[in-house]
Amino acid sequence: MYLKIIIVVILSLTFVSCQKVEVVMVDNTTDRDMKVKFEEGMSLTVPANTVRRMTMKAQPTNVYINDTLVQTVDPSKDKYNINLINPSLGTYYIEQIFYGSDRSSRGDTPINFIKVDEYTYPGRVRVDSSFFISDNWDFGLEDEILKKVRSNGKIKRKKIFRSSDFRNHVKSIFRKALTR
Repeated sequence: MYLKIIIVVILSLTFVSCQKVEVVMVDNTTDRDMKVKFEEGMSLTVPANTVRRMTMKAQPTNVYINDTLVQTVDPSKDKYNINLINPSLGTYYIEQIFYGSDRSSRGDTPINFIKVDEYTYPGRVRVDSSFFISDNWDFGLEDEILKKVRSNGKIKRKKIFRSSDFRNHVKSIFRKALTR
């Protein structure tokens, strides 16, 4: 009898611990604190103009912002392991960056021409304003892009930018190009 109970407990714990977990970033670009709550009971207060990282089960769940149901998300359907909840529906830019001698390589993202103020920036950039943004970026919102990477060949990386950070990134590239 006790053996059966022990086996059931072990199997239950094994099943629970084997559930896939996703990394989720919640980015609050507003000037007020935001309470984000998931149907499964997790909640998180995100201060104004900050990003918070959390984990959640890879299953469909309702997302509440300040106690109002906003959307149902399902990270289990995404092929990527990093997701961003964008409660303000702001614009994000995900850029593919190539390191190495052959920078003309084809990437997952086609070359787009993005207008930023007076500049037109040609790059492998995906623009996304979705509530739930899913991709596999190497450099997060608060990470700097590496200037160099050691490799014998070419390496492809991705960086996600907030709109204001992307604007600064593009302006910096054009300023450097114009001062050479």
